[in-house]
Amino acid sequence: MLRVIEENNAWLSESPLPKFFINSEPGAVLVGEHCEMVRGWPNFTETTVRGLHYIHEDSPGDIGRALADWYRSLG
Repeated sequence: MLRVIEENNAWLSESPLPKFFINSEPGAVLVGEHCEMVRGWPNFTETTVRGLHYIHEDSPGDIGRALADWYRSLG
């Protein structure tokens, strides 16, 4: 499993494909060094919504709007 994670990270760290990260505050799952790792990927966009563990339940409208805005920006 670790090998798959490392290979995916290596690919994402070099891929020019657009990437969208939905961060949460205060957050509970993806925090610290893992957030910093993904922030180094190319063609990366980040937004932050209110939430802890199940952010899709805490901020579904904010996530939907952010995703739609990001998708439109790709155009």
